[in-house]
Amino acid sequence: MKYSVLIFSLTLGGCVSYHSPIPKGYAGPITTIDDSFTIQSSRTADMFYIEKINNKNVYNAARASSGASTGKNGLLITRGYTHRLPAAETTLFLSGATMHGAPIGYILNAGSNYTVQGEVIFKPEADKHYLVSGELTQERSSVWIEDMHGNIVSDVVLLEEDQKESSIVAAKDVERKINKPHTPLDIAQQTKFTLFSQISGGESLALVLSKIGEPDSTLYDSGNFFSQRPSHIDYIYDGLGKIRFTTFKKQAQNVLKVLPELSRDPELITTQLNVTGMRLQYIAKEYYKSNQLSEIELDKIADTIWKNRHTEDSKTEDAVAWLMKVIGKQQGHRYYNLISTLTNKKTFSSKINRYAVQVVGQLMPSGISQYQFANKPLPDNKY
Repeated sequence: MKYSVLIFSLTLGGCVSYHSPIPKGYAGPITTIDDSFTIQSSRTADMFYIEKINNKNVYNAARASSGASTGKNGLLITRGYTHRLPAAETTLFLSGATMHGAPIGYILNAGSNYTVQGEVIFKPEADKHYLVSGELTQERSSVWIEDMHGNIVSDVVLLEEDQKESSIVAAKDVERKINKPHTPLDIAQQTKFTLFSQISGGESLALVLSKIGEPDSTLYDSGNFFSQRPSHIDYIYDGLGKIRFTTFKKQAQNVLKVLPELSRDPELITTQLNVTGMRLQYIAKEYYKSNQLSEIELDKIADTIWKNRHTEDSKTEDAVAWLMKVIGKQQGHRYYNLISTLTNKKTFSSKINRYAVQVVGQLMPSGISQYQFANKPLPDNKY
């Protein structure tokens, strides 16, 4: 029922009056908060946004995306949105929801439509830039406000699998799958690589530039009218990768996706691979293009395969398949036991099994010390 309500609310955006959070004539300090999203496919995304400010409806990224997607044959045209409001204690109604380009998407994906909503009281600082962020999974969904360095700076709206209603929890008390700190980090403690890795879909150009500065170059793509592919512009950062933005009058607006350049630093590889969905899928395909990888790099790839072996996300599953293909292409005989384990039809999905069977036939384990995975601890994301 709640998904029917979500469909109804998003398709009636034109019937809702929206409140301007800045009073007429207000000349006091201002703060800025971006909505965000994670694209799952050309038709689906996870949206994190402000629905109400001080109990009044406001325009947001979900409404903007719904409007942009009208008449696009089920394609979801994601749009970001930036909220400007007085820098004072404010009641924010936050939402996180799976969004599809057409109502039929909610029906066809009935088992994986997630939503979480709740109210937090937040006191932003003047002239600061914040982001609405979160996670949507079967086990747990949550939404919160974070600062430009990725620190959670509000309470967290949390809905766990066995709960009927969301709860409001202090950030320090929440265990999350996404590795972001809840204790303050100074910009000097973070590298440009880390900040680049944390950029989310929907972030405004202003927020991105405040994090990592101006690009080394840009590349504009006018899109394709016949395929309904919208225009975009890539901001290229040498040694880091590309950030793709939506455009208006050929000017960058909000982040569509992040396309990282593969790192060869062992510590940075771990950070880069600690993602899911389309970003991990992209990274996996980039690794497949590589001609020669070190044992350290292959071990990190094997760690990622094992960590995500039971994923229910289709893009992450496809990334695991590509990473197994990397093992096969690199003749990673050291990983025979790992790949062989994934051929168990009773334990793993048909796709994981199919690619494991394909890759294990390329490997010869005789006389080679095998990668140890069965009791290998996974990265600790608990706080």
